[in-house]
Amino acid sequence: MTTEFSGNSSRSLNTNYARIQAEASQLRAEELLRMIHGTAALVRNAVSRLAIWYKRQRLFEELDGLSDYVLADMGMSRDSLRTTVKKSYPYPSATSVAAANDDRDQRQIAA
Repeated sequence: MTTEFSGNSSRSLNTNYARIQAEASQLRAEELLRMIHGTAALVRNAVSRLAIWYKRQRLFEELDGLSDYVLADMGMSRDSLRTTVKKSYPYPSATSVAAANDDRDQRQIAA
């Protein structure tokens, strides 16, 4: 039993195969772009948190170097320094970071 394809069937299969390859290529490109944007958002978040940590550390060291008298004059105590510094430079919430990243991504897509 031999199955033979006519010329039209063969061309139809080649056309379908080419279409499927093009769709797969497009989907791979879209997924790669999504992964790149996700990685960029992760890096931006890490750099932002690192910058906040650095500012907190610098402020804490500066305040820690002051005398108890000067701290009391500013309405602080040595025990409350960490809390005061954390309030001065809060980490952004996860939802605000995600919203900012989405806005940035939308602007890049529109450009």
